[in-house]
Amino acid sequence: MEIVNLKLKSHCEIGVCKNLAEYAVRAKKLGVRNEIHICKECLAELNKLSSKILKQRGRDEQSR
Repeated sequence: MEIVNLKLKSHCEIGVCKNLAEYAVRAKKLGVRNEIHICKECLAELNKLSSKILKQRGRDEQSR
């Protein structure tokens, strides 16, 4: 998986966000149809939320 800068104008595809997308989250080797266009604000929120989940998962694995 990779995150790339968008060269074209597109709307953010996260929920009801009305911002213009600046990035695409892309699954490698699957082409343009398998990417999610996302704005900087939604990407930052996704990063914050996923970090919490991954940190919690790490703590759970250490306590085993």
